[in-house]
Amino acid sequence: IYIEPETVNALLEKCTEFIVKYLTAMKQTGINGVIMAEPLAGLLSPELMREFSSDYVRRIVDAVQTKHFLFIYHNCGSAINSLTAQMQETGCFAYHFGESADMPHMLESFPRNYLIMGNISPSKKFNNATPNDIRIATRGLLTSCAKYNNFVISSGCDIPPGTDFDNIDMFFQTVKDFYY
Repeated sequence: IYIEPETVNALLEKCTEFIVKYLTAMKQTGINGVIMAEPLAGLLSPELMREFSSDYVRRIVDAVQTKHFLFIYHNCGSAINSLTAQMQETGCFAYHFGESADMPHMLESFPRNYLIMGNISPSKKFNNATPNDIRIATRGLLTSCAKYNNFVISSGCDIPPGTDFDNIDMFFQTVKDFYY
């Protein structure tokens, strides 16, 4: 992006066109939405994120998102807490964040009618902790985000293969116990 920005933009143009066609075809099958992972954008400066990510994502979102087809933006980059304005420029109505996100900050930074999802660590908690650790982390996140009716708790990214099902079960049980 520093040496050959024109080449990167040309590639992003082609990728954007392909993704719009692909998602349009997927919509025709009757699915209700997609999640697009954009973690590397979280490593860019705000200006570079806008130029090399947000503007392209916005074009995709504008082409496919409707009230019947949700486009969820996923970012688990390490610097995303300072990039909320650029993420909102994508036009998405739902955002999913990785473990590095400060969820109360994210919830404060986005409009209350946007879904904000995340962010129990898949590697540190789900895959490498005990069920009790999962319970504590899940309850802690739920407590810190309880006042937000647009928060949806989930893992912060993909659950690694081989994760102990006791940890996954504990996550769901803790969520159930918190709300019921």
